[in-house]
Amino acid sequence: MWADGASTLIGTHTTGDMIRVRTSSVTIRNLTLDANASREAAAAGSGGGIVYRPLDDGDASSRVNAAWVDNNFVRNQPGHGILVEGYSVNTLVENNTVTDCKGHAYGFDRGDISDIN
Repeated sequence: MWADGASTLIGTHTTGDMIRVRTSSVTIRNLTLDANASREAAAAGSGGGIVYRPLDDGDASSRVNAAWVDNNFVRNQPGHGILVEGYSVNTLVENNTVTDCKGHAYGFDRGDISDIN
């Protein structure tokens, strides 16, 4: 996903992530992710903004390779703003702004904050 900076996605669902990437070599750049009032009021931890999760989510040694998350604005999510689960190789998260989310702003996780084993 590569936008010109004027693209805004507004989540209206109360569970699940706004963007979940399950493969390698995916760039998410120049987007704004926001939530409507229902999503913003959802239970803490019920959905994140941008989540990279390997295909084999039962294995913490699974990898997301060559991810690039750049210049995004994530706000008002009921879960984490940006989360990379499992091992990551050649992954770059830079120039993002995360605000008013109920979870961590940023997370790199092998099972401590997510349900990946």
